[in-house]
This record gives sequence, structure tokens and C-alpha cells, in this order.
Amino acid sequence: MISRTAVVIGDGQMAADCAKQIADHEAYQLPVLIHHGSGHAWSSQIRKFSEEYGVANAVVDNINDRDAIDILDRAGPDIIFSVNNWDIIGSEVLAIPADGIVNFHNGPLPQYRGVNVPSWAIINREREHGVTWHLVTETLDGGDIVAEKSFALSPDETAISLTLRCIQEGTSLFGPLLNQYAAGRLQATPQKPGGRYYSFRDSPNDGYLDFEWDFERLSALVRGLSFRPFENQFTWPKVSVDGVKLMVSDVSLVGERAAGEHWTCGEVQAVEDSGIIVNAQNGRVRLSGLMDENLSDLSDTESIEATGVHVGLVLRPPG
Repeated sequence: MISRTAVVIGDGQMAADCAKQIADHEAYQLPVLIHHGSGHAWSSQIRKFSEEYGVANAVVDNINDRDAIDILDRAGPDIIFSVNNWDIIGSEVLAIPADGIVNFHNGPLPQYRGVNVPSWAIINREREHGVTWHLVTETLDGGDIVAEKSFALSPDETAISLTLRCIQEGTSLFGPLLNQYAAGRLQATPQKPGGRYYSFRDSPNDGYLDFEWDFERLSALVRGLSFRPFENQFTWPKVSVDGVKLMVSDVSLVGERAAGEHWTCGEVQAVEDSGIIVNAQNGRVRLSGLMDENLSDLSDTESIEATGVHVGLVLRPPG
């Protein structure tokens, strides 16, 4: 079996777990793991792996910086694996490994290219999702597919539960991928045309709940933007109270709208310690886990009413 030199670039537990699989594989040498560990809590997993396996770890600001390129040149990788890496890989780095760079993507390709993909899949009310390992090219998320898997979404899926599922499924595909490359060249399948690219600028209604929507759509938005207990780096689900933002952690259906029943969508029906009850398109919903713009809890009726919320107020997205 030919000995392969591989380098991992990326962060967090998934990068560490994939690096372990490389280090444990008899056909590979792993000279270094490059990551953005400085200042990030997830760097602890990388450091732990590095100490346990005696593999160097190098902290960089960006994989395209001169110091990162010098590290890669010295490592002389046959292949690079990009795992939970947020940097767009430039042409100089692309040219380093003889057999290319393989990237993990937490969505099916080409249907969902770009960022925040698990969130968008939930918000779009998909019934299934998937993960992809693909070759990196200068077309973002456009390279040939070398491994992929689809799976059903649960009806109560959240952004964080789906992200963790993607990590689990992607990690399980990595071992067979290593074996395939060790035995020869990767079997790559060109992507079909189509799909959509989601950028950092894309936002689902700016996170605002619209009570002209039915409960299912409201729930999808809130669940798709739920990252607890981790930091929400996308956007918070929220409502506007005379221009003041109230963040929403959960939405639940408390009663269905009867046929022919007339009401104003967005009208507040009750203010309670547990949240507020609002008319939506097909039923009354409870918004709970409310927070102010500073993410301070609004955990009782008095603190909620102090924001201007009251029975009869009609909540509408701004604009």
C-alpha cells in the first residue's frame, strides 16, 4: 500500500476526529493539523488530539496567509482534507497537494451550496437532508463529489441538532473515503447543474416572524435558527414591538383556528410569565423563551410588558 501524506485544515471536534482516523491508518502520515484555535473554545479538541498523537498543530488567521502556505509547503501533502474550515481556499493553496483538497460540506450538493445550510434546510421545510465530501475548486462548493449520504429530517429538528447529525454522518463517511484514496485515486462524480448558493448576506425574513404565516412555517423559522446552547452566529428569530426587537426561543401551537373564525393575525391575546400568545394564520401560538436585544431573559409578565407588549397589540415585521 502506498504511503500517503495528508494534512487536515479545520476546527472543532470533527476535525480532530477525522485527524484521528488519518493518524490511526497505516497508509497515512499526518505531519500537521492547521486550525484557527486562538481565541476559540473549540481549540481544546485540537490541542487534546495533538498532545495524544504527537501531531503538530498550527494556528493561523487564514489558510491563505503566507505562514499557512509555508507550513503546507513544508508538510508536502499528497492530499488536504478541509473539515469544518470556514476559509475560502485560494488558488495558491489549491496548487499545493498533488491530489487536491477534499472538503466536508454539511448539506447535499448541488441543492444546498454555501453557508448556514442546516438552518436553510429546516426553514425550507425539507423532509430530508444530506452531507457531502467534495473536491475543492475555484467554484465554491462546486467540485466533484467523492462521498455523500442522505437521511430523513425529524419534525422537531433544530439548527444545532441537524448540524450535529451532519457531523456524525460526515465523520462516518470519512473512514471509507480514506480507504478508497489509500487504494488508488478517489472516485469523483461531477455535480449536476442546479441548486442554490446561500451566502452570509442571505437571511430568512431577517429573522422576523410573520403571523400571516401558518404555525408550521413559524416553527420552521424558529427551529432553523435555534443553536442553543451554542452561540447564534446567524440571526435570531424575533418580533418587532414598535421597532424594539424581542428575541424568541420557542414557538408552540396552543389552539387551532376554527373554520370561518375571524381574527387579526399578529394580535396579542395574552401576556404570561411563560411568554405571549399571538394569533397566527391557522391558530394561536405561544412565543416563549423571550429575550431583549441584549439577550437578557424576559421571564415574567412584568418584564415582558415593560417592552411595550400588551393584549391587543398587533405584531408585524418591520417594513
